[in-house]
Amino acid sequence: MKREALVKQFKKVGLVLKITNEPIGFTSNDEIFQMDVGRKVVGTRRTEWFEIWPGNDDNIIQVLDVDHKLNQILLLVHEPEREFETEEKKQTGSWVTKPADRRKQFEEDRSIIRFRETKTHFIVTEKSSSVVRHFLMGVDERQLFVAQLIGGTTNINEARKQLGSSVKFHEGVRKMSPKRQGEWFFLKATMEQEDIINLFIEKNKVWVVKKANIGQYAGRVGGNPHVADELVLITNDKATIERLGWSKGRRKRHPKGNLPISYNQVYVRGKIRHIDHKTLKYTHWYQVVLNNEGSTASATQTWID
Repeated sequence: MKREALVKQFKKVGLVLKITNEPIGFTSNDEIFQMDVGRKVVGTRRTEWFEIWPGNDDNIIQVLDVDHKLNQILLLVHEPEREFETEEKKQTGSWVTKPADRRKQFEEDRSIIRFRETKTHFIVTEKSSSVVRHFLMGVDERQLFVAQLIGGTTNINEARKQLGSSVKFHEGVRKMSPKRQGEWFFLKATMEQEDIINLFIEKNKVWVVKKANIGQYAGRVGGNPHVADELVLITNDKATIERLGWSKGRRKRHPKGNLPISYNQVYVRGKIRHIDHKTLKYTHWYQVVLNNEGSTASATQTWID
């Protein structure tokens, strides 16, 4: 779709789209597609708009469906697989993911081809997806949102059903009805997961962080913070969990014999606050997972909430 026509399609449903003149975020390959939500704040007034860097002219960007009443649009993106590099600055402070833990995340991330590091940055090599991608975009509560769908569809109603009924993990798609706040899903921990969390707390293997910025612990830095009353980050591996004796005298193992909790999982409890969303409140532990937009987003999209 031509750039001018794409801008007009967004305008018809009350959305502002800006086609940028250069890539949105740092990348070694300006042929990849990039998308973001732009934002300007003056005093108490905030203005938002969508930004797209189309990349190579052979990238396909197409509007499939619109909903004028809800100011939403369904966008298709298809591009060839291309290799690219991005940079991530190493963070310091007790409130961020430590470089060693971030390094472990890169090692376990199947979407990453390789990574190297300098004293100040991680240099990550990935590939843009050659799979046809579908994005639901529009106004969510008081702000703009972009959500990538797990499956393909040409209908906005079906897109909304997909977004609210399943979450994509590295090991596959799990059907459920999670609570959503912006870019995060909150999934109620199973009894087995709660057992392990409590065991880790008892054994001083994790500490409960008060008034925690979720993004700093779950690998999504930037934007207005989602703040949890209580947060724990599970960074221990399977062997450590087993050594703590979870399988001895505690709840039964998962039917397949797998531990129901793994390395680098974030759980929250209490009130979850964000300036642009309704406050959530949980009395039990809930696992934090990037929603469909985040779970499949790489440097080919830039996400800010």
